[in-house]
Amino acid sequence: MTWSEEVYRLWGVTKQDFVLNYDNFLNTVHPDDQHLFNKIKVGTHYKNCETDELTFRIILPNGSIRWIHEIVQLVPSRNGSSDILEGTVQDVTDQKKEEQHLRLLESVVTHTKEAVMIIEAEPLDESGRRIIYVNQAFVQISGYSLNDILQSTTSFFTIAILILKNAIGLRNYWIVVKLLN
Repeated sequence: MTWSEEVYRLWGVTKQDFVLNYDNFLNTVHPDDQHLFNKIKVGTHYKNCETDELTFRIILPNGSIRWIHEIVQLVPSRNGSSDILEGTVQDVTDQKKEEQHLRLLESVVTHTKEAVMIIEAEPLDESGRRIIYVNQAFVQISGYSLNDILQSTTSFFTIAILILKNAIGLRNYWIVVKLLN
C-alpha cells in the first residue's frame, strides 16, 4: 500500500506519523462505512470487476469527519491474479455538506404550510416567467392542479395570487426566482 503526499494530507496525517497498512487505513474509516471494505478484505470483490467507486467517511486525527470518493481498479498480474489496487481519492466533504443542506431546504419547502412557488429568473417569452415548482400548500390554496400550475406562467398566477390574498386573507407566500445559467 502506498499513498501520495496529497492522500496523506487528505487523511490529516504524515508519512512519519502514520504507519500505512490495511488495518491502520481501515481504522480511519468511519465505523458505519467499514462494511464497504469487508468485501475487499475477503478478496472476492474484484474477481468479477475491474474498477469500483466508493464514497465513505474517514475520521481525522482531530476527530473531524471528511467524506472521500475513491475510484480504484484492479491491476492484473502476469499470472492473471492480483491483489494490487490503484486509484484516486478525492475530498467530497463540501459536496456532501451541500447535498445535506439542499435536502434540508427541500424538506422545509415541501412540508411548510405556506405557499411556495419557484419561477425562472428571466421570462422565455412575453407570456411571463415559467413556473418551475410549487409545493402542495400552493396547490391546495390555489385550487388548481399541479399539472395546470406547472403549465402556466407567472402572468396568470400573479393575478391569481392577488385574488387569493384578498379573498382569503393570505398573509404569507413565497416566490423564489431560479437563476438560469
